[in-house]
Amino acid sequence: MAGSLFGFSQTTISKRLLKIPANLANEAVIFFVVCEKTPRMNLLMLIGTQTGNTETVAESVAQHLAQEGHSIHFVDLADAYPEILLEYNHLILATSTWGDGELPDNALDFFETFLTLAPELSHLQFAILALGDHTYDPYFCKAGEIFDTTLSRFGAQKAFSTYEIDAGPTREDIRGACYWSSQVCASFSGEPAPFG
Repeated sequence: MAGSLFGFSQTTISKRLLKIPANLANEAVIFFVVCEKTPRMNLLMLIGTQTGNTETVAESVAQHLAQEGHSIHFVDLADAYPEILLEYNHLILATSTWGDGELPDNALDFFETFLTLAPELSHLQFAILALGDHTYDPYFCKAGEIFDTTLSRFGAQKAFSTYEIDAGPTREDIRGACYWSSQVCASFSGEPAPFG
């Protein structure tokens, strides 16, 4: 999957992503209204996925944030290069965990190069969206923890708590991830998080 941009204009969002379930329509409107005061920003979203579930959640989050007016650069980690982290001030990294607490296959090359380059990231604020399965404890969402620790080691600042999905994603998980992403953006901007 090549990188793509999600913007406020509906022409930049696929019709598939614009379909909002009827029972979630009110929540979607609330998100837009409450976050109206959050400054618009350019966000980088990096996606680590093994089966496609993480990409599904991340696409919904990107569409949600685009509707709030943010510009989203959505990049599969297989297509990413560590230097891209120097081009943005705000990052949402979404990843699943594979095997015994391992990174998904599409993230391995990126992570190895990232460790080698060890870029200075004090300019970067980030938040982690992690998918896992408690059936595989103690490895639940371990890949998210690995990225969290490594980004922090290189100076990046964690702006908001990690959002974890267990054995999903369900529709409720996705709605929760969108709610969380609005809070993340408010934290990035220094504003009080929406919905308190």
